[in-house]
Amino acid sequence: MPKNFCLPSIFLLSSLRFSSLHFHSFLHSFLLSYFFNHSVTLNLLE
Repeated sequence: MPKNFCLPSIFLLSSLRFSSLHFHSFLHSFLLSYFFNHSVTLNLLE
């Protein structure tokens, strides 16, 4: 495998890992806020 091919693939993999991590944290915070709002509205309805 040539080195000029190896370097971009490593960069691509690291950026993919970073974006997936960012997306994961975003999804986690979104779900938390969603469930929190849902429970608050349920408490208000009761």
